[in-house]
Amino acid sequence: MALSDRDFLGLEVVGLDEASIVGSVRDLIVDDETGSVAALVVDVDAYQCKVVPYTAVRSVGMDAVVISSAADAVLVGEAPKLAELAQKDIQLVGCLVLTNTGHALGVIDGFLVDDASGRITELQVEPEEEESGPFRIPADSLLKVGDDIVIITSPQALGEDTVPRTALASDLVGLQIVSRDEADVVGQVDALIIDEQNLALAGFIVNLGLYEPLSMAREAAEVIGPHAVLIASASAIRPLSSEPALEKLAMRKASATNTRAVTVSGKAVGTICDLSVDTVTGSVLGLEFVPAVLPAGDFTSLLLPLSCVVKLGKDLAVVSDDYADCVTPLAAAPAITAA
Repeated sequence: MALSDRDFLGLEVVGLDEASIVGSVRDLIVDDETGSVAALVVDVDAYQCKVVPYTAVRSVGMDAVVISSAADAVLVGEAPKLAELAQKDIQLVGCLVLTNTGHALGVIDGFLVDDASGRITELQVEPEEEESGPFRIPADSLLKVGDDIVIITSPQALGEDTVPRTALASDLVGLQIVSRDEADVVGQVDALIIDEQNLALAGFIVNLGLYEPLSMAREAAEVIGPHAVLIASASAIRPLSSEPALEKLAMRKASATNTRAVTVSGKAVGTICDLSVDTVTGSVLGLEFVPAVLPAGDFTSLLLPLSCVVKLGKDLAVVSDDYADCVTPLAAAPAITAA
């Protein structure tokens, strides 16, 4: 039978051998490596609590947890493994659920436990979007548990099984950078480093609230999702001064934002306001620009494919004379698409 984590709290703990009341359940100790409840924290009196390994649990009823013997309740210091887990203090409730494709699904509101084994079977999630209701995901999809984030394999049932392939550069700024190894936020994308000569995203300026600028190469990003950038480890973020190639590009401050666009024949055609980027390869796929004269239609900007871009400089973008034949209204060309 599956019980909610809340169902355990307040239950009396009864020692079967002595037919004695040991105390009441105060908390659960979670083992993130095994994905199970390792022990119950039991208040034995007003001033002391003990731990009961879940292996000692005989049954869990509506009113009490029956354990083999009152002697199974020990001080945490007498159980080194449990003491280690108690020190880690794994708290699933309240953690943000992030998929390995960079989608934030919501916050864990509780979890279900198989009362016979202590194995955590499902996570109860309050979604990010208010219009959708709470849902459950299998606990075996957990990849890593951190202090504030849990990373899971992307649940296909929820339609979150693809990594966004293209995005506007402006949508990448502000994304949190999450270390897969620690399941922890290790930075935030503060700005992009654009290689305008090769028309590619070269890296990121990372803001960790430090005085020295930090950077991360695009290749270090395992996944660039709609809500987060996933990297293997925080060690991928380094001082900008230790990355000469990135530092040189960063000093140029190429962004294409508010850059004028002219044709090869010298005709001003509008202003570049953003870049469309392939989040997997880093290639610039096209330019979002506001033309000097908007054609008829319910949109405010156009997407110009890279095939029409002759040269992208720091202060100017040169496009082909026939650019108007290949532009697409941005409303008909979504900023983020999936592979």
